[in-house]
Amino acid sequence: MLAVVFLCWATTIPVARADDAGQKGLSEPQFNEVLDAVQSVYTPVIARRGLESILSRYWSDGQIDARPYLGARFISLSIYGGLARQEGMTQDGLAFIACHELGHPLGGFPSNVTGFSFEGQADYYATTKCLRACSRPMRRALFRGSRRRNRSPCECAGPSIRIPRKAPYALEA
Repeated sequence: MLAVVFLCWATTIPVARADDAGQKGLSEPQFNEVLDAVQSVYTPVIARRGLESILSRYWSDGQIDARPYLGARFISLSIYGGLARQEGMTQDGLAFIACHELGHPLGGFPSNVTGFSFEGQADYYATTKCLRACSRPMRRALFRGSRRRNRSPCECAGPSIRIPRKAPYALEA
């Protein structure tokens, strides 16, 4: 007889970079930049489903939480400032949380009877769909104030690898 046991628990993993030392979480402008990027991408996606998109930002609330709501005519997401101000929180981390919460009403099957995707499906949706879609507006916001406007975000991150379009050799028939 084979018994399979699954243990689930919540854990917090600090993801702060070394240059963030002394900073406790995100500032209000950083919080808004992330949520602006998510909102700019997902308002049209939700509208194509015939629903209204509502993103509630509670910066002054110290609650450490993010919640999705699915109504008959709307999809709502509430993000609280206490979550963003947690030590070690980054913009990427907040974007993942917002995308995960959007994955509950938008992620699809497997889901519960209310139509909310299960946790694993919400994570899958966040990483494969939402973060990819939101990365371009987030990079634009990140480099908006940069003096290096002529460089792409990839070039600012380090040397890029260039792959030639054609092979360096010619095949003869």
